[in-house]
Amino acid sequence: MSTPTEFCPATATLKSCLRPYFPLDKNRPRHLLPSIINHYFCLTELLFSVTLCLMVVTVLSFILVVGQTSPGPGFLTVRSDPPGYNIFVEGDSAGLTPLERYQLDPGRYWVTIVSNDSLETLYRQLRSGTVGARLNALWTLARIDGATSQVELLPGLETRVLIDRQTMEKNACRAKWLVFGGIGGVFTLGLVCGVIIGVVAH
Repeated sequence: MSTPTEFCPATATLKSCLRPYFPLDKNRPRHLLPSIINHYFCLTELLFSVTLCLMVVTVLSFILVVGQTSPGPGFLTVRSDPPGYNIFVEGDSAGLTPLERYQLDPGRYWVTIVSNDSLETLYRQLRSGTVGARLNALWTLARIDGATSQVELLPGLETRVLIDRQTMEKNACRAKWLVFGGIGGVFTLGLVCGVIIGVVAH
């Protein structure tokens, strides 16, 4: 007849937990040391795996934090021939040429020799000024276009811009040729049309 403790679930669970350390079979040797060493190594492997996972997570978090930090500034150097031009970056005055290693955040910028207010004045003269004022404003805008460029600044690198007066004057001459050439072409076309109409009328 079975004893009452064999039907107790708690007793059965306790026996199953203690069986690796205290074998109940009388024929098996009761050596506790191998089982303890085995469980010790299992616990050591578990701790090593957890430590390794924590190290990987820490390294990945550090990489993400470093990747999200703002990059270093870029450097803009502007030189001109002759020197002494006032430089404007996105409409803000940056100083006179030669401008050496002017720090800016990385990105694209418009670099020119005239302020936004001066540009507005020239555009106003071009729209509503006299004929002479409009032509002068047009020549000035052509010169400014020759001294205006868009640059891209990269972190930690220097971007150089050269403003040449000869390039500015060439742009002004090109604009004059276009304007007077267009006027001359219209005048010539009108003259030819007038001659043809006169011949046909006679």
